[in-house]
Amino acid sequence: MHVLLTGAFGTLGVATMDELLRQGHSVRCFDIPNKANSKIAKKLGTSIEVVWGDITDSEAVNKAVKGCEAVIHNAAVIPPGTEIHPERVEKINVEGTRNLIRALEKEPGDRPFVYPSSISVFGTEVAKGSLATADSPAVGTDRYTEQKIVCEKMLRESDLAWVIMRVGVVLSGNANNFDPLVFRLLFELSPDNPLETIHTEDAALAQVNAITKREAWRKTLLIGGGADNQIKQGDMLGSLFEVLALDMPAKAFGKSPYYTCWMDTSESQALLQYQRHSFEEIHQELMARVGFFRWLLKILSPITRRMLLRLSGPWNGDPPRGKWIEFKEYFPS
Repeated sequence: MHVLLTGAFGTLGVATMDELLRQGHSVRCFDIPNKANSKIAKKLGTSIEVVWGDITDSEAVNKAVKGCEAVIHNAAVIPPGTEIHPERVEKINVEGTRNLIRALEKEPGDRPFVYPSSISVFGTEVAKGSLATADSPAVGTDRYTEQKIVCEKMLRESDLAWVIMRVGVVLSGNANNFDPLVFRLLFELSPDNPLETIHTEDAALAQVNAITKREAWRKTLLIGGGADNQIKQGDMLGSLFEVLALDMPAKAFGKSPYYTCWMDTSESQALLQYQRHSFEEIHQELMARVGFFRWLLKILSPITRRMLLRLSGPWNGDPPRGKWIEFKEYFPS
């Protein structure tokens, strides 16, 4: 198939692009023209087609969609960006998605539109003592989840062969960039919160398999790593801190709930056959990538530990918080 991939040069976008090419699809990439994206595109050469543009520009979107047989829509802003610049981000996450839907509806025939939503639309209560299912109620608890729910509704009301994927916590063997605001929130969360991870490559495989699996069309599917990825918040942070050669005190962490959960992924796995990596394999991959440099991390660990503890509200006796908006004084202007 000739597939349009938005957000093609992000982490999940690149993994999805690799899987599309591996399965023999032709790929048209749509992303914003910045230095980092251009560098990735240059490395890929003639194996892909690139259309540069802004997803909020309907004319650019129409041009990108023209002639494509499917869309995988990974272009989006995630928290905390959704909460820091809500009006600007809504144009990207909601209006941009609407532009894509309208453009693909102009194309003839059944053309699948794969949309990665998030398990965060379930809120903090859904999975207490049970697994979330596709029928579990969605509730908007911040700008990000509200935008996801709006986009899901737009797709269900469209004429497209949509596939909505409520995706778990996507991880890979690559370390993420350090964001102090992210760590401020992570320290507030209870280590006992349920959390289901999925390897980036597995999330990409699910997306690619969905465009040709007609049985998945017009379904809302839960996409996670399965039982071997159903962990707790403390397990994920413990993995990260082990990689960084850090021993963080229990008093650094709070008791706030978060909108992550464990999921019943039996239907999505039966349809898409994408679950390949356990959480332990993700952890070992990250350890291997750090490799030789871990000795340096050990040397720097006292400094790193002090720096991170400065970001911990529980450690410093600050009032409990559990939502991005409660850190508004730290939002960049």
